[in-house]
Amino acid sequence: MTELVVVSTDEAPVLDVVFVHGLDGDARKSWSAKREGSFWPEWLGQDIEGVSVWSLDYDAASSHWLGHAMPIQDRAISLLAHLEKDGIGQRPLCFVTHSMGGLVVKEMLLHAADGRADYTEFATATRGVVFLATPHTGSDIVTKAVVKALAVVYRKTEAVDGLERNSAHLRQLNTRYRNWSVHPTSDIKHKIFYETRPTKGIQVVDAGSADPGIPGQTPISVDADHIDICKPSAPSDLVYGQIKLFVTGIITALRTSPAGAGHQEETCELDVDEALPYVRDVNPLDTGVKPSVPLVDSDSPIALWLNHKTPRSQICSYALRDHDADLRARLRRVVDDPSGAVILIGRSCTGKSRSAWEAVREFLPDWHFVNMNNPEDIERLSRAKLSKGGVVLWLDNLRSGTGVAGAVKAALAVLRDHGRTYQAVAVATMWHAPVVGSANQPTALADSFAMKELATYAGSPVPVLESWSDAERRRGWARSIDAEDNLLAAALRQRVVSPPQMLAGAHWTINLWQSPVKRETRSLLDAAIDLAILGFGVDPRMPLTLPLLRGATPAYLERPPESPTWFEDALAEATNPLEEAVWALRPPFPDSSGTYTLFDPLLEFGKLVRFHEPLPETVWRLFAMVGLTRFPLEVLARSAGHRLLHPLAAELELAAAAAAPTPEPPAVKPELPVLPVPRPDAATERQALSIKPGFRSSSRDRADQLLADDNYDELVELAVGSNDSYVRRRLAKLYERHGEIDKLRQLASFSNRGGRHFVEHLCATGNLTELLRMIAAGDGYARRAIEDWAIVGLSEEERQVILAHGLNPDGTPRS
Repeated sequence: MTELVVVSTDEAPVLDVVFVHGLDGDARKSWSAKREGSFWPEWLGQDIEGVSVWSLDYDAASSHWLGHAMPIQDRAISLLAHLEKDGIGQRPLCFVTHSMGGLVVKEMLLHAADGRADYTEFATATRGVVFLATPHTGSDIVTKAVVKALAVVYRKTEAVDGLERNSAHLRQLNTRYRNWSVHPTSDIKHKIFYETRPTKGIQVVDAGSADPGIPGQTPISVDADHIDICKPSAPSDLVYGQIKLFVTGIITALRTSPAGAGHQEETCELDVDEALPYVRDVNPLDTGVKPSVPLVDSDSPIALWLNHKTPRSQICSYALRDHDADLRARLRRVVDDPSGAVILIGRSCTGKSRSAWEAVREFLPDWHFVNMNNPEDIERLSRAKLSKGGVVLWLDNLRSGTGVAGAVKAALAVLRDHGRTYQAVAVATMWHAPVVGSANQPTALADSFAMKELATYAGSPVPVLESWSDAERRRGWARSIDAEDNLLAAALRQRVVSPPQMLAGAHWTINLWQSPVKRETRSLLDAAIDLAILGFGVDPRMPLTLPLLRGATPAYLERPPESPTWFEDALAEATNPLEEAVWALRPPFPDSSGTYTLFDPLLEFGKLVRFHEPLPETVWRLFAMVGLTRFPLEVLARSAGHRLLHPLAAELELAAAAAAPTPEPPAVKPELPVLPVPRPDAATERQALSIKPGFRSSSRDRADQLLADDNYDELVELAVGSNDSYVRRRLAKLYERHGEIDKLRQLASFSNRGGRHFVEHLCATGNLTELLRMIAAGDGYARRAIEDWAIVGLSEEERQVILAHGLNPDGTPRS
């Protein structure tokens, strides 16, 4: 329920001050400390003459269990209607906002400035906005377990989804609001505050996110956390004192400046072209450029570690392609014309959007940017009063049959408008040149006609090839070294797919593995990952063949399949090219000895997830039945012996002795160019050699302190991104202290020190069952423990029996 609460009214009010709370807020509790008389909006009414004070109450729950919350955009319209109903907006107005409340107010004011729904009076009446810890570029609470910060069981609502850090909408909202608020005809002042203390170990809104980037505004740091920053306990507190001065200044200006009433008439004619962002302010992720190796949010140590290695939304350094010279030359030519277009064509994930964006960013940073795939951008452009400069009409990923005709026609209308006073360039990316004759559906036909007409403004398209030339790879390696970009280097090491496909494909393949259409596809990929851990499909002498996959997959089925063609259906889904670019399981090449190959990021992630899973016995038995040659059988025999699978090891040794020799694989062209490794200068080298092994880093001291303070969240943040085994051992101790054994087990999959600590924990707690299961899965620390370490509840005689008789493949002792 929405309600405007009257806090105080003045006999002759000059200014209305409206307080707008954030997530889980309340019209009174959000603005009150834990003592009587601390509802500080009342102080403003008492201390400042000529002000009426109001507090909005509306649903903004962070949890479905606490209440309801609508998306920020919808909430803005709703609140405008409620405020108008209660007479707000008829005289000058100031908003005081906390957290998400600031985002809602920005949406409200932009709706009003754009002339939507007859609320223009709010844009002209507003003279000041106070932002208290507002996440202008998103908040980490969505990914850092807000349950610990706000003490609720966390279930996201649509409102919380809007706070996802770096969400496209928040970036666009911030850019539009900043441009509008600094327009010469605007007269809105701002006061900005940010928190410096974590809330229960979590920095909900950091200093960078709390800063909207408004010129001339310096955010003020407050010694408080996210919840208490809006609860000054006394009139002498920093927040109250500054806001009191801010409101007083607005009232003084209203009483002394003749612009009072005239301001409204002037800003009603606001040129909304300022709501169009400049190219330099646009985030490339909002243009269709794909993020590099994004992973699903999780507090799993595995996901956290991988996200530290390859952060979400990271875009790796750009390496110039062979087509870039032609692209830039064409862009220069069309910029010299009043109207023109540049079109890039290429398959999915070849880097079309990135190439186009890099060229536009370099040559046209001061032009306005309009995403023609966004109807709101088209609407803003139609109302813009541009008198000079230029506009980039961005048309990304045009494909016939996807309903793009409207966006293309809107761009064509701008290009044909010879009466406009600004330049316009359309920049488009397509999978292939439009062919009208191939379109057989109404939508596809309309799309093809529009795209073909656009092509008349561009001439021949710029082709973006899927494969990278040797020259491009050399430039890529040089760029990765110069920028110290490990992500670009990792992409260049993969020769099967191009670097852009490598960087974008991880998310697709991992999603397919975890959430396939057919449940048997998960079983098939589980089998492929386990076989790859043994070397199949990785070592060229151990091909991952169709008979291996067909024979192994049934052991991973959770229940009987429903279709007699289940394996063929699962194989088709696993080997179907995702986005027509990458395969989770790539089918054999003609010259690849019939081997299937897992996509590298999927295999890396899968190894971690299945690190402690033993190989089913039927799969071990399969190896002697599918005609393997000597080398893979010898590898399997050694692996079985290491896992204490004595009978299987003996059988595989006999099979290897009788098997045909393994042919030597063909010589492979070196994948990596030979590049000189830069050596440090002599002084740096001497300094490095002078560091003693006992050197204690500041991160180690901090890890010790965080462990002593039981500071869970900050120690997790420090440790999962650290390569220091000492720091990760402290995290292992913390997980053990909190009883989070599953997370300790996951930490063991990627941390050597974490693995040792987990096995020591199993020994100390006498968990022999899991220890033996880990041995059967191939864990080296577990194997050392059963041989030498003290294990609670295990006698020496029992130890020797296990070592002598070995284990079954599921990790149970053989009798």
